[in-house]
Amino acid sequence: MVLHIVSVTYRLFRALSLDVVLGSLAGMAAAAHIRSVSLPWSVYTLLAATVWLIYTGDHLLDGRRRGPQARMYRHRLHARFFKPLLVLALLDFLLAMYLVVFHLPRELIAPGLVLAACSGVHLLLAQWNRLKAYPKELVIAIIYACGIWLAPVIMSRQPVDPTGILLFVQFGGTAFLNLWLFSIMEAEHDAREAMPAAAQFRSDHRSVFLFALAAIGTVSMGTGALALSLLRNAVQFRWPLTFLLVSAVQILAFFVREPLRARERYRLLCDGAFLLYALPLFFLP
Repeated sequence: MVLHIVSVTYRLFRALSLDVVLGSLAGMAAAAHIRSVSLPWSVYTLLAATVWLIYTGDHLLDGRRRGPQARMYRHRLHARFFKPLLVLALLDFLLAMYLVVFHLPRELIAPGLVLAACSGVHLLLAQWNRLKAYPKELVIAIIYACGIWLAPVIMSRQPVDPTGILLFVQFGGTAFLNLWLFSIMEAEHDAREAMPAAAQFRSDHRSVFLFALAAIGTVSMGTGALALSLLRNAVQFRWPLTFLLVSAVQILAFFVREPLRARERYRLLCDGAFLLYALPLFFLP
C-alpha cells in the first residue's frame, strides 16, 4: 500500500515536471561552482519558476490539443486538470515577474528578458502545425542550457575559459540527448500502435544516427574538458567526470530502452541523471 502511494505520487511528481525543475537547479548549482560565484536565492527561485512554467505551458497546449484520451499520462493529466493547472501557471508567472522586478540582480534583467522572449517564440513555433521541420528538441536544449548558465557566467564577471566552454556545450548536449531519446521512444511507440505486426520493430535509422552523432559530440566535449582541466587545472576534474557520467547514463538508457519503456522508466532514469550534476557539491571541502 505504501509503495503504491509512493509510486503514484512520484508518477504525478514527474508528470508535473518537478523532476525537471530539480535537475535544472542541480545544473545551475554546478555551473555556479564551476564559475566560482555564489548566486542569490532569487536566481534559483526564478529558475525553478521559469522552468516549470515553460514545461507546464507546453504540456497544457499538448494536453488541450490531444484531449483526456491522450496516450501519454502527462498529457492526459494536463487535459483533465487544464483549468487548475492554468491558474497555477498564471500564479507562477506572477511570482516570476515579482522576482524579476524586486529581487533579480540588475545585470540579469536584460539578458533574462531576451531568453524569455526566445522561450515564448519557441512555444508558438512548436505549436504551429504548419512548421513541420521545426527543430524543437535542439531549440529547447539551447534555451535550457543558456538559462542554466546565464546567471553563473554573467555574475562571475570573469571571462569563460576553454574548459568552461566545453562543459557548457556538453551540458547543452546532454539536454538534447534527453529530448531526442524521448522523441525516439514516443515515435517508436506510435509506430507500434499504428503499424502492422510485420513492421512494428522497424526503427527510424536517421533518428538513431542523430542520437549517436550527438552522443559522440557530447562525450567528446566532456573528454576535452577533462583533459584541459587536468593539464591546466582550470576546473576541478570532478566536474568533467560528473558531466561524462550524466552522458553515460543517457547512452546506457538508449541501449536498454526496451526494458525501460514500461511506465516511461526511461524518463525516470534520464531526467534523474540531471540530479548527478549536484553530486560533487556533497564532496567539496
